[in-house]
Amino acid sequence: MRSPLKRDDGQMSLAVVSLALVVLMVGVGLMIFGQASDSRGKAQKAADAAALAAATEMRYSWIGWWLRTQPPPKSPVDWGPARGPSSSTPSMNAGRGAANEYAAQNDNSSVTSYRQFPSGTSVHRVTVDTLAEKTDVSGTADRLVGTPQAEATATAEVRAKAGIICRKQNVIWPPKSPTVISWEVICSAPGVGSATVGYIGPVPMSASYDPDDFAKFFDIRLVD
Repeated sequence: MRSPLKRDDGQMSLAVVSLALVVLMVGVGLMIFGQASDSRGKAQKAADAAALAAATEMRYSWIGWWLRTQPPPKSPVDWGPARGPSSSTPSMNAGRGAANEYAAQNDNSSVTSYRQFPSGTSVHRVTVDTLAEKTDVSGTADRLVGTPQAEATATAEVRAKAGIICRKQNVIWPPKSPTVISWEVICSAPGVGSATVGYIGPVPMSASYDPDDFAKFFDIRLVD
C-alpha cells in the first residue's frame, strides 16, 4: 500500500532536482553574460581613454613641429604671412606612450594595436585596440578563474580649427647685422583669440611658446 507513495516521492524529488539544475544553469548563464558585458564595458572605457590620451599627445607634437619649422624672416621688413598648422604633422607614434599609460590605468588593460594616420591636411587620427584584463591583489589574472577578457577599439582625432591665420611680427634686424636677431609669429582664429611664439636668431628650433596657448587652435574628440 505504501509503494505508490514512494514512487510519488521519487518523482517529486526528481522534479525538484531538475528545477534546481535549471535555476542553477540560468544563474550561471546570467553571471557569465554579466561578466562578459562588464569586461566589454571596461575594454571600451580603456580604448576610449587611450585614444583620447594619444590624440592629446599628437596635438602637442603637431604644435611643436608647426612652430619649430617656421621659415625665418628674409629681410628686416618681412612681416608677412607665416605657416599654419596644415604645413606640418605630428611625429609618428607621438601618442603611443600615452595610450599605453592610460590603457593600463583602466583595469590593467593593454594596447594591442596603435595606428596613427592623417585624414586630410587639418585632421590627424589615431585608432587604438585594447585588451581588458583585470588583475586581483594577489597578482593572479581574473581570466585564470573564469572572468572573460574583452577587446575594444576606439578612434580619436585632432582637428585644426578653421580660419587660422599666422604672420610674422616684431622683426629685430639691425642695419649692420647679417641676420635677424629676433622675431615673432602671431596666430589667431575666429572665436579663439591669438597666441604668440618668439624666436632668437634665424633658427626656428629656438621657438619659445606656451603649448597650452596654442592647444586652443585644435579640437580633440572620439569618432566612429
